[in-house]
Amino acid sequence: FDVFRQLIREVNFTDAEQLAALETITFDDLKAYPSRAFRKIYMRGFVYGNLTLQQVETAATNLQKALNPESVLPESERFAGRILRLGEGTSAILRRPIDSNDSAAVLLYQGNPLSLESKAALTLLNQILPNRFFQDLRTLQQTGYIVDARGFDIEDIPVFYFASQSSVIDTASLRGRFESFIKHLDKELSKISAEDFEKNRAAALNQVLSKRKTFAEELTWNFDCAFRLHGDFEFESRLERALKKMDQKKWLSLCSSFFAERNTRRVSIEMIGSTNRHRYQESSLESLREKGDGYWKRPVTPPQPEGEKQGGSDR
Repeated sequence: FDVFRQLIREVNFTDAEQLAALETITFDDLKAYPSRAFRKIYMRGFVYGNLTLQQVETAATNLQKALNPESVLPESERFAGRILRLGEGTSAILRRPIDSNDSAAVLLYQGNPLSLESKAALTLLNQILPNRFFQDLRTLQQTGYIVDARGFDIEDIPVFYFASQSSVIDTASLRGRFESFIKHLDKELSKISAEDFEKNRAAALNQVLSKRKTFAEELTWNFDCAFRLHGDFEFESRLERALKKMDQKKWLSLCSSFFAERNTRRVSIEMIGSTNRHRYQESSLESLREKGDGYWKRPVTPPQPEGEKQGGSDR
């Protein structure tokens, strides 16, 4: 996932890059940083709780005075994180060596910008697919202890991934198993009964409408509504209505379209570890011959007359 972030974020600093930069920082640099960092700023804030407007305005004013900026940062200079849309038709592999007994593969599909309807479909798919994928790759095929499939969105661009970490299967085989699962996905999802579909819809609705249990959770949600969702405090209610409206046929169509070859924007990110524990070990003709149990030839036994076969003579 670090590699994925490097791929899609327009601006991204890896741990290695930050460590290299840290080596160049002096104590004088550190002391000079605050005045440089806050010279031109803009402030956005969100307050939640039992406070009056006057208290909030006073707090904001005090903060601004404490930071003491020279000017407000113009909107044209404000940082806005952007992400890469993979090119249409992309099917790529990114490989990295890793010092581990295990290897890992993550196959990620990137979709088109979300509508409320497709967000509802992804929410429902998140309820249904992970357990089926786990049962197949972990329980039946025993590819590895860690197996997961999940969907999320970044800047309203949906991503669905399939992942497994394994010490017994190489990453190419893992990727092939992911693709085999996806190839049969339409057929498997179409087998879901109306009753099971409604049960999963109810579970998805319950997750969407679950009560936040702490003040911090409520604050985080409201902050997201204010900034990430651009003031859409009714998002939960709108998603609830979209989920209730979603019929099974439309849901199947949206899921099928997301993983369809014609819409492909996918990348397989593979960490290549040790092969010592793999079920199949690479070998050579010479090595297999040397380690073999010798050569075998079927013993020659004289044929028996017809009348002396099992059952004896029929005369």
